[in-house]
Amino acid sequence: MRDEAGQLLHYEGFVEDIRNRMERHAIEVALCQSEARYRTLVTASAQIVWIADAEGLIQDDIPSWRAFTGQTEAEIKGWNWLAALHPDDRDRTRHLWSEAVQKTKTYLTEYRVRSVTGEYHQFAVRGVPILNNDGTVREWVGTCTDITIQRQAEAALQRNNTIFYSIIDTSPDLIFVKDLEGRFVLANIRTANWLGVLVAELLGKQSSELCSESVAAVLEQGDRQVIMSGQPFTYEETLPCQGEPRTLLTTKCPWFDAAGNVVGVIGISRDISERRQTEEALRLAQNRYTLASQAGQVGVWDWDLNTNEIYLDPILKTILGYADHEITNHLDDWGQYVYAEDAPAVMAAAQAHIEGQSAEFHIEHRMHHKDGSLRWILARGTVLRDEHGTPYRMMGTDTDITCLKQAEAAIRALNADLEQRVEERTQALEAMNLELLREVAERRRTEAALRQSEEKFRRLAENVPGVIYRYVWHPDGRDEFTYINPRCWEIYELSPAEILKNAQLMWLRVHPDDVRGIEEGVELSRLRMQPFFAEYRICMPDGRVKWIQAYSQPEALPDGGVAWDGLFIDVSDRKATEEQLRLSLCEKEALLAEIHHRVKNNLQIISSLLNLQANRVDDPQTQRALEDSWSRIDSMALVHETLYQTQDFSHIRFSAYLKNLSTNLFRSYTRPSDQIKLEVKADEHLCLSLDQAIPCGLIVNELITNALKHGFPQERVGLVAIALTTRPDGKTVLSVSNDGVGLPAQFNLKQTRSMGLRLVTSLVEQLEGTLELDQGELTTFRIIFEAALSSDEAYSSGASPLPSAQPGT
Repeated sequence: MRDEAGQLLHYEGFVEDIRNRMERHAIEVALCQSEARYRTLVTASAQIVWIADAEGLIQDDIPSWRAFTGQTEAEIKGWNWLAALHPDDRDRTRHLWSEAVQKTKTYLTEYRVRSVTGEYHQFAVRGVPILNNDGTVREWVGTCTDITIQRQAEAALQRNNTIFYSIIDTSPDLIFVKDLEGRFVLANIRTANWLGVLVAELLGKQSSELCSESVAAVLEQGDRQVIMSGQPFTYEETLPCQGEPRTLLTTKCPWFDAAGNVVGVIGISRDISERRQTEEALRLAQNRYTLASQAGQVGVWDWDLNTNEIYLDPILKTILGYADHEITNHLDDWGQYVYAEDAPAVMAAAQAHIEGQSAEFHIEHRMHHKDGSLRWILARGTVLRDEHGTPYRMMGTDTDITCLKQAEAAIRALNADLEQRVEERTQALEAMNLELLREVAERRRTEAALRQSEEKFRRLAENVPGVIYRYVWHPDGRDEFTYINPRCWEIYELSPAEILKNAQLMWLRVHPDDVRGIEEGVELSRLRMQPFFAEYRICMPDGRVKWIQAYSQPEALPDGGVAWDGLFIDVSDRKATEEQLRLSLCEKEALLAEIHHRVKNNLQIISSLLNLQANRVDDPQTQRALEDSWSRIDSMALVHETLYQTQDFSHIRFSAYLKNLSTNLFRSYTRPSDQIKLEVKADEHLCLSLDQAIPCGLIVNELITNALKHGFPQERVGLVAIALTTRPDGKTVLSVSNDGVGLPAQFNLKQTRSMGLRLVTSLVEQLEGTLELDQGELTTFRIIFEAALSSDEAYSSGASPLPSAQPGT
């Protein structure tokens, strides 16, 4: 201190202890170094490290988060960092983070974060609280770890496992893996089904626990051989399956661990029972073919167009009387046996077929027999071409038709005689032919109208509104729709884009009770490459249920997959209509009964008028024609009377009709009751439709009338028999027999001038059947056709005529 003059008076000062300041400086330096190391560690780490305050809010910058998300420092403060999360994860993350902060517990979760490129990555998040000395939270420290690749690997592994088990479970083979003790480690469904257990019941068990001692011994013997030799082993074995022996082709190979040690057996068994049966059937068929060829005088030849060599079946050489070694396998040697006049035509026909001018090689020619005679040969063959269309081979058969040619010559001689007789009766048939031509013209007009109607309906069917699609199944198990038209929204309420992106959306619409049936139908269509057809239900989001009809045609793809091109149609209205039709069926049945009743009455009136007219006509020929027409009308009226009296108008029980018809015909002829006997044997269960009953009735009418008129002159006694049976092949046989005077020995059914028999022939054609004539002790006309209905089951089932669609294929 100084005075006013500036003289020093005294000193004043203070002393300060700076040791605390030096220690604080040292701590600050250490803290800075620690923070620098921490930031270096965070930067080098693949994890995102973050710090939040005690309330859970982000206050400090997180460079690694910003680098990943592209957010600014201001955009991550507070709760703003949530904006980088997937919208579906934000509310859940906010709730879990708030709960962890409130309860001061470790924070564990996963969420998706949008990267700076716009892609979402899966992160595993962990956060822990940092506490003060008094137990309160000072701050939160946590990490975010990108686990996207890990999750993708897990999904790929799960997908591969699914594909693996789908492959082995859909395989028709038995696939299994056993350890050294013979316990099943892995098995597919086919293996479990074979042993009669579930897969879960099979695993961990030995063969001796699942099957008989003898079967287990066979299985374990093969396992031991593979384990001891360390080599694959393939063999056939016959084992029982559900009480039936089955043949298996089994391949077993050793199962090695990473060190190359055998730790078990891997096996695949294929059921080849059908193959063995097929091979046996093929062997038997080959034997039958050889026997048939020998019996039918048919020989096989195989011509190599490049070498001009020809393989000749020994049977073919036998046809010409030569042994196998007497004719060489060369075309020129074989050609010298062809009759000289026929050789140019034979070669011309073969050359025309080789050049593609004819669909097949087919010619009749003569060949020289060893005994000097000529044999007629029917030669037929087909040319084989390579991928460029070049012919390289021709195969065919030669058939000895000498006997047939001789029979044809005899027939031609008979025809000449018959033609003379036909010419003499031509004038009498002109009127009949004119009427027949009119009927043919009318039928053609009807057929033309029918074709036009069918064409209209075809175009209508092609333009039915529905969903047109292409569905593809890939060999790896994936399925997808590669095309679907916009009408899918009208039925499924799904857009084409949604279905093309995810085919399972269509499957999810299917009613749960119908899913299995559709899956089985699709699988069957894929395996057999046959059309897929199904009617099933779909459930709409608003609870409505629709009926869908699906039809598609499969197509094999080059990669082994299958594509279906098809159509979905909403048939819900049709289902409702079917119920309404069922309710109105009773009314229609009553109407049909009234129609048949009135038709019968009208036919009876016509019959009565013809009867009256016949009684007033003096000309015997005209009277017989009217009586024939009268009996034909009566036979048709009897059909309608039978239908009127039945409960089902689609068919009649024909046995009762036959008895009534034949009895009425016998009554119409004035003969003593014991002169000509009637015998009717008919299948009581056989039914015919109206379209078949009327022609059959007219046939029986004509044949019985002819028998009564011409077969039993004067006082001749005899028998007229009618039979209606069903053959084992399902064909119906209607026969009418009599033991009268019979037909002439040279009688030809196709050339007859009889109006009645020509009508019978026409009616048989209408039935699409065949007419046979036997002239032995009995003269028998036999009509063979296929009945539209042939059992009482159809007659008494009571089922509605409307189709009842069921879910499934």
